[in-house]
Formats: sequence, C-alpha cells, structure tokens
Amino acid sequence: MRGGGRDRLPADFVRAVLDRWPRRGFARDFEQVLADEVRAHPGSVRMSWLESVATVHVHGFTPTDFLAGLRASDDFV
Repeated sequence: MRGGGRDRLPADFVRAVLDRWPRRGFARDFEQVLADEVRAHPGSVRMSWLESVATVHVHGFTPTDFLAGLRASDDFV
C-alpha cells in the first residue's frame, strides 16, 4: 500500500516486485473499496481517517468538527 523506506531497498528488487504486482489503478480501485464501505456504514467513520472518504463519497456527510466539540465541552461540569 504505502510506506517509507523504499529508497533503502535495492532498485532492481523494487522493479521486480512492481513488475510482478503492478499498481496501475490501485489508488482508484482502493478508493472505490473504501467508498463502498463508508457508504454502507457512514456513522462508523466519525473521528477517523475515513471521514475524508465519506466527505467526498457520501452525499450529505458532514465531517466531525473536533475543535467545535472541544470548545463546546468547555462549560461541561
């Protein structure tokens, strides 16, 4: 998927892996999988990295405003 350290691997090894398992279209396809999951369970993505997917792919989804919630809790006793 993603990660750091590719520069520490031998270039011919990286090329061999990518030749065997090409990533063309991976980002698009993986986004679609995430979008399908988020559409099926939009409430489960609150306060997670999937909120950005829901914001784009779920009509009417409003991401959590963490700062607004924090500020609203200031008067909580």
